[in-house]
Amino acid sequence: MVGALDSVLRNVSKQLVDQFGKTVVQRRTIKGAYDELTGVTAADKVRDFNLNITPPSPFSAADRASSHTMKDAMIEAGDLSTFAAAKGIRSIPDEVTDVLIIDGETWTMVAVGKIYSGSLVTMYQLHLRR
Repeated sequence: MVGALDSVLRNVSKQLVDQFGKTVVQRRTIKGAYDELTGVTAADKVRDFNLNITPPSPFSAADRASSHTMKDAMIEAGDLSTFAAAKGIRSIPDEVTDVLIIDGETWTMVAVGKIYSGSLVTMYQLHLRR
């Protein structure tokens, strides 16, 4: 059941990210499958999506002091955190298949956290590393 705050907070988070954030490329690579009959591995499939994110920033001192973040991924020097609004997202970020291209630099997704406003995801927190 959708909570009372779900629609309001999802709309607000999308408006704020769209207004104050930036558009980056979310690149998804699906590895080609091996065909046992032919002995050939199919070519990887790459697909790009536009993704609006908050300006990336280093993790806070509290995050670093706790030595972990989403999914217990260790924070390393140079790691960044950013957020993407869930409403209207074309492709849910995936740390296994996706990278972000921000200002021409490729960043790997170490972990993807979900922030709920009730029963629905309002935002995704992305832990990034070069």
